[in-house]
Amino acid sequence: MLNDSFEIVSCDERGYMIKCRFHNKIIWVAFTKKGFGRGGEQHPIKQYSLIINGKVMIKMMFHTQEIEKVYINQDLIIIPEKIPHVMIALEDTLSIEWHDGELPPFKDKVLYEPYRKLVRGQKMKDEENPFKLIVICSVTVPECFDRLLKKSLEIIGVPYKLILTDPNLSLSESYNSILKTNMDDIKHSKYLLFIAQDVPIQDVNWGQKLVAVCDSLPDFGYGSIECRRGKEQIGYYHANKADEPPVEVMTCDGAFAIIPSKIFLEHQFDESFPWYPVMEDYQCWVRLVKHLKVYHVPVKGYATCATYGCPIPSKWVSQFANNTEYVNRLAEDHKRLLKKWNLDELITTTFG
Repeated sequence: MLNDSFEIVSCDERGYMIKCRFHNKIIWVAFTKKGFGRGGEQHPIKQYSLIINGKVMIKMMFHTQEIEKVYINQDLIIIPEKIPHVMIALEDTLSIEWHDGELPPFKDKVLYEPYRKLVRGQKMKDEENPFKLIVICSVTVPECFDRLLKKSLEIIGVPYKLILTDPNLSLSESYNSILKTNMDDIKHSKYLLFIAQDVPIQDVNWGQKLVAVCDSLPDFGYGSIECRRGKEQIGYYHANKADEPPVEVMTCDGAFAIIPSKIFLEHQFDESFPWYPVMEDYQCWVRLVKHLKVYHVPVKGYATCATYGCPIPSKWVSQFANNTEYVNRLAEDHKRLLKKWNLDELITTTFG
């Protein structure tokens, strides 16, 4: 059409940005090199961004609460009107952007200085811009994941990447395969969080607080959430100890396990052990080989068992129907664990 146009708005060390007017609609095409930022402002109208190729971290400031989230190929980002925001490229990224209407001229832009300085500054170093958490979850009951853990991740409060385990592998095999296929992200993360699908946490920015507690412990090697059994109904656990200090334990439950990424890169899980003993075995390595400590970490929230309000997988029914066989097998695994580490006993502080 006669009024269609293409204008190169900027081309510098960050990449380039092209303003396209097509059928009276303005679309911005941006290529941003890894480590550089764009934005640092707020708009009077809603903004939409589509990641064509690459990976970005979006920061948005909602009043006094900052939300950070990572987006990858084909993800659509919606930024509400009047919300300060900035985009940081975690990889070389091609994106397109459009708005609900026409933006005001540059001179009338409302800048948000804490974010704008990221855009003005030089390229950010990788270590300044990592995932804080790699969240690894085994989903056997999708309804349970959607109702519980998925909602917890919406208020995690730190940049994270969610990885779902392969249901065709044992958990220890699946966890180790994750290391091989996500090596780059793990190297640039602080912690790996192994979490069950049925752990809802209600504390806003709980991931941010969790990372801060772990960072404060110089001898931290492994942590688990501290919960207590509730009185409301069977199979219901709660943890409301966010204001209490971490507690050192011998070993603890693996339903919510946080491990420093650099530790996991050094040593992976022993695939000869099934779930539960494999996490106890890892904690023995942390304490006896690395000479680091295992902690219960206080997090305010709730944790229910996967059977609470969700359909139970048939394989779980068959496994627990013959409870004696399951308990005997678990006892044999623990004997093998004690022998491996030359221990007389192993005290595990459970989730409840």
